[in-house]
Amino acid sequence: MIKWEKSLLDSDFSFKLGQLTSVNVIEDYVGALVGKIYIHRHIYEQEILTPRSVKEQIDRLIAKGKAEVVDLSTLPSPLEKSLYHEMVTLLKSADAETKELGKNWGETVSLAYAKVSGIPYFLSDEKSLQAVADEYLNTDAQHSITIIRLRDFIMALKEAGYKRKECQLLWLVANFDPSRKQQSRDWAKKVFNEEIWPID
Repeated sequence: MIKWEKSLLDSDFSFKLGQLTSVNVIEDYVGALVGKIYIHRHIYEQEILTPRSVKEQIDRLIAKGKAEVVDLSTLPSPLEKSLYHEMVTLLKSADAETKELGKNWGETVSLAYAKVSGIPYFLSDEKSLQAVADEYLNTDAQHSITIIRLRDFIMALKEAGYKRKECQLLWLVANFDPSRKQQSRDWAKKVFNEEIWPID
């Protein structure tokens, strides 16, 4: 069941989902809900490094035509390339912590690409990203961008008929913080049981 026709994919989303190694989450779950997955080349080459199985799943999706690596060179016209540069500059200046080829760069170039190419969704678990998109990019309804966070993704799996047990496992593993083992586990269980999928 396709929930989102086209979406870009962020490294944090991939990393969190990739922590569940018993199944191919990117290939089988993300691939089932997203019609075509786009990954900015910076994220593909510089950020999606571990777990290795995530890159392998993305490569298989690319081979099937379900995913594509994109960047400035894949934009078809000089106008789009120019707009892309403008969007990158705008987003970079919006956050003093953003560093070219460093912190927040994957999100910056992905959002710019999404805006210019008309891709309406971005799979990312960065909590402040929707506010950035709304303030700087979503100035017209025709090219608005929605950030799909992990919670949204789990809810979509629920709507698509996936089992509660597998969705809960995915949520718990994706939200596990090794520095706060018990706290992160307790928080994730509470949110899942009370907000995402309460038991009637």
